[in-house]
This record gives sequence, C-alpha cells and structure tokens, in this order.
Amino acid sequence: MTEPLGPGTYGFSTDDVSGERLDLGVARLTGLSRTQAATLIATGKVTVDGRSERASFRCMAGESIDLTIPVP
Repeated sequence: MTEPLGPGTYGFSTDDVSGERLDLGVARLTGLSRTQAATLIATGKVTVDGRSERASFRCMAGESIDLTIPVP
C-alpha cells in the first residue's frame, strides 16, 4: 500500500487506472481512502483534464487528473 500523500497539489496520468471509477483511481494513486478521495472530488479539489467530474466517472487512458489535498 502506498503511504498517503500530504497536503499539496499533484498531477497524475490515468493510464494506470484506466476503466476505474474516479474515486477508486484517486485512492489508488494517492494512498488515500476511497471516502477521502470521494470527498476531494465532491468539493472540487479533483479535476480530469480541467473538468470537475463525479466520483462515479470512469477514467480513460490518456487523461490527466489534477488534485489538491488541503491542509487539515
């Protein structure tokens, strides 16, 4: 398991999580729980190619995920 990322701004390629739900993909890429990932998505801290998407959005290869993890 990956150590969860700390506060900051990050960018990822969706190539490793292609076909997965956005919340699950963000959780896998960051080491956060799926609930934490869904909260970031719902509060607009996660974008896919510059667009806000729902947690249930299916990632496609070649897209880019940008996220900001706020300071607690």
